[in-house]
Parts: sequence; C-alpha cells; structure tokens
Amino acid sequence: MIKTRKILVTGASGFLGSHICDALHEEGFEVHALVRASSSRKWLGQSWLKLHTFELTDRNSLRSLLKGFDAVIHSAAELIGASVDDLQKVNVEATCILAEEAVRMRVGRFVFISSRDAGGFSRNIIPKKESDPDNPHTPYGKSKKHAEEALATLKNEISIVNLRPVLIYGPRDKHLFRLFKLIKTMPAVPIVGARPVYMSLVFVRDVALAVLASLCASVPSGSTYYVSDGMPHTLEDFYRSIASSLGKKPRIIRVPARPAAAFVGLMYGSRTRELALTPETIRDFRYRYRLVSIERAARELNWQPETMLDEGVALTSEWYRSEGWL
Repeated sequence: MIKTRKILVTGASGFLGSHICDALHEEGFEVHALVRASSSRKWLGQSWLKLHTFELTDRNSLRSLLKGFDAVIHSAAELIGASVDDLQKVNVEATCILAEEAVRMRVGRFVFISSRDAGGFSRNIIPKKESDPDNPHTPYGKSKKHAEEALATLKNEISIVNLRPVLIYGPRDKHLFRLFKLIKTMPAVPIVGARPVYMSLVFVRDVALAVLASLCASVPSGSTYYVSDGMPHTLEDFYRSIASSLGKKPRIIRVPARPAAAFVGLMYGSRTRELALTPETIRDFRYRYRLVSIERAARELNWQPETMLDEGVALTSEWYRSEGWL
C-alpha cells in the first residue's frame, strides 16, 4: 500500500479536476493544483488549495515542484474535438514529461485519468473488460491509449494506475449542460441513429472517489480500471432522466447518423465543439455498445459507485438551477 499525503493534481481548473481536489481535501490530503496561466480559477478559490502556475512541459519547474510529493493525479487533457497535433502534444507528450519528472523526483504513485475511449467500443451488449483487446476509434481515444503505452515503459520506476472513466456528468460540467438546456427549452430533442445506443455513465463524484481509492490500493504498477456507475443505460434513458429532473416531457426524434454527420460537418464550429460534436463523433453512433465492466475496480480498488443515474442527474439539474445556468 502506498501511503500518500501530499498530492499534485493537474487539470484542477477543469470539471473533473476540481472535484478531485475537493474529494482529496475532504479526506485530509494536502492538495496542490497545477494550472496554466490562462486557466480559469472559478473552482479554485479555496484557501486550502495551493496553486502552481506553469506549463506541463516545463521540466525545470516540474522538478522543483515535485520534490517531496507522494502522488500525482494527472487529469489535464485535450478533449474530443481537439486537433490531432494538440492531442499528441498534451495527452501524450506532456503526460510523458510529467511522469518522467515524477520518476526523477521519486514520487510514489502516478494516477493517470485516461478514458473509456482508450479501450474503444464493445462488439455486443456484454460490458467491456480491461482484459479485452483495446481498439480505440477516435483520435482522442488513440491519444489516451498512446499515453497509457508510454506510461507502461515507466511502470517499474513508479507505481502507475490508469483510470478509464466513461461519459462523466455532474455539477460544473459546461459541455453536457447544453444538453440539459436543450431538453429544457425544446419541445423535441434529436437522438442520432435508428437503433438504441447502449452506454455506461458515471457521476463526477464517483470518479473522484475512484481516484481516492486508486491512491492507496495495493495493485500492480500499470493496472488499468474502467470507472462507471455499473449499470447499462440507453441514450433515451439519459435524455428521459434529464427531462424528468427538469419537469419536462420532450418528444424524442431519431435522426439517421449519416445525415446528422453531414449537417454537423457543414455547421462545425464553436457551438458544436462545445457539445463535443464533430462529424466523427456523430458517425461513431453506428457503434451501439459503449458498456464497461467495473468488476475489477470493485475488487482491486475496493471502490463502488455511490450515485445512480436519476439521483445524479437530479443533483446536476439542481446545481445548474442554483447557479443560474438553467
């Protein structure tokens, strides 16, 4: 078991990273956040949070900072919709630099926030396991998989844990917020594809708790874990849960994937990027199965999700309303 007290979180200004910081503080850890100069400080105003501002590729600054740290939680990333070059620079190259400097400064554990996309989609309704072959379909998923492979070369020098969360929702998320807003304001909402899409989802707090569990678990270096709420959902389930939390009953309209992809291709810009919509992500709806198993995480990390879909969506809607977003 790795005893950890002093923790560095990258990507702390983001949706997931800020929740990780909160969860660490609640458990009594000394929490440090590494952010870019251009990053928002909206969720980082707590007096207990120690901020450090420089680029992830700044080896000298990393070396100075990491002395005496017990663990690094690497949550910073370029997301779906970023260019291939940016995905390579941030998700792969910056990850390698951070891990190499963590090795140099004798940090005990490196928790990498990867993605379900690194494993790719499953062939059928049977949830995908970590032991199944990886087949990432998107540039984003490939970048996360390449980062995992690069980290594997260091697993004998530092204890590495890879977490692969599925689609995350919850308070502070500005991307899925637009889906909540759409369902609130529109009498009908579109779903891409003629057949049901089966998917795994997870509430943000549960991902933060999985990070806590991974910090101290006695597991082999290089271990990888899927993180979800453990339940199968359809896209319709998600839409209807959101609608219920908002007191709405919108009509759901199915849109074939090819015309939808062509439309997004014509309209691709800031608004579609905010929704993580690209022609590629729309075409990916032809893959109907996005389910993962959390059996390994439950067994080896002693972690279980606490928040199921309807409760998590209700908490999210309540937060959006309380903040004046909805």
